Amino acid sequence: MKTNLLFIFIFCCVTTVCLSQNLIKNGSFEIFTVDPGPDYTTLYPGSAVLTNWNIINGTVDHKSGRWPAFEGSKSVDLNGVDAGTLTQSFQTDIDSVYALTFMLAGNPFPPEVKMVKVTVGDFEGEFTFDITGKTNANIGWIKKEINFKAISSISTLTFTSFSSGNAGPAIDDVKIFYDKDCAGTKSGKAILDSCGICLIPEDPLFNKSCVDCLGQLKGNAIIDSCGVCNNKTSENFNKSCADCSGVPNGLAIVDSCGLCLLKENPLFNKSCLDCFGKLNGLAILDKCGVCLLPNDPQFNKVCADCLGTPNGLNLIDSCGICLNPTDPKFGRSCAIEGEIVIPNIFSPNGDGKNDFFKIFYLSNNNAKVLDYIVFDRWGNIVYQNKNFGFDSEQSWWNGESKNKIIQGVYTYLIEVEFETGFSRKYFGSITLIL
Repeated sequence: MKTNLLFIFIFCCVTTVCLSQNLIKNGSFEIFTVDPGPDYTTLYPGSAVLTNWNIINGTVDHKSGRWPAFEGSKSVDLNGVDAGTLTQSFQTDIDSVYALTFMLAGNPFPPEVKMVKVTVGDFEGEFTFDITGKTNANIGWIKKEINFKAISSISTLTFTSFSSGNAGPAIDDVKIFYDKDCAGTKSGKAILDSCGICLIPEDPLFNKSCVDCLGQLKGNAIIDSCGVCNNKTSENFNKSCADCSGVPNGLAIVDSCGLCLLKENPLFNKSCLDCFGKLNGLAILDKCGVCLLPNDPQFNKVCADCLGTPNGLNLIDSCGICLNPTDPKFGRSCAIEGEIVIPNIFSPNGDGKNDFFKIFYLSNNNAKVLDYIVFDRWGNIVYQNKNFGFDSEQSWWNGESKNKIIQGVYTYLIEVEFETGFSRKYFGSITLIL
């Protein structure tokens, strides 16, 4: 009798899939040919590193120490360099129902919401994971469960990342068991509907519990404050009954000044009055404190000084010049200045005549040279002196440039300050001959 029972059990496990057997091999990714070390290894299509698993598209990371695995010490990030696809095939009985469970988390780097597509048997669905608040120390593993019906004697489980970049959904502890529906009933027909509820397809609530007000499955539309069914992301959400300030059913309106205000607001129709009290008027207080239109000829003129500066202090002095009374030149700009004579040639040959390029001031009044610069024909400074009197013989240029005297035409810039305090600049050319 014992022999017969043993034969029946062995026959069950040979001809069909054993009821208690996990059909997924290496579901925790602990068996591999290349150790990822303390961090991870990036695997490419065709890689045989993960025993029993195949990478058929993109890349995946075999993780070790980046975050704690749910089972064992290893897990998989479905985004290596980019989004990847991981598969494993296994034996199934056609039309039999199987239960798939796996742990889902997300690499805690953007994008915030990870998405993975799962296909197996007659099931195809997408799962998301929000990494908000998650860290490498706690990536927040959650269990996902589905039921599917085998449509072939060999079924293939496929995980495909739909997240961009190199930080994707993470999976671990993948298991598939035979002959239990999502309600735990052996050979049951209940499956997870599109709303994630375990029901038999004939149940009136199947795929209905997550329909929004627009009738869209897993839709986000709700009845807004205006009583309209709208998606929260719609530009019209809470807008169809909103006032100018965006308050649903509010009473604010745009006044004559173009401002959105309640009628009882003290600024209603007041913010655009000009200084005359005219609605949307253009009159303003000028710098003289007078209310005028900006194009009025008297605007900023009533209090202007001789330079046209409102409230300015400048006056017309005795020379007829508009100056501030504190200006040293006030009343002195019309004083007589002596005549400046500048030669156009000199001969520094040591004969005691015209040996210096010297200018002359034909007046007995005091004056001085503020700046005295001589340039060669290429614009280089060959001599410069500052702040000296006209009688200072050694301050004038003797024709030397780099210890040489070279004939030619030179240019000069000379600034003279007269006894009145005014200064004047003189420009010209001087010819040096020997």
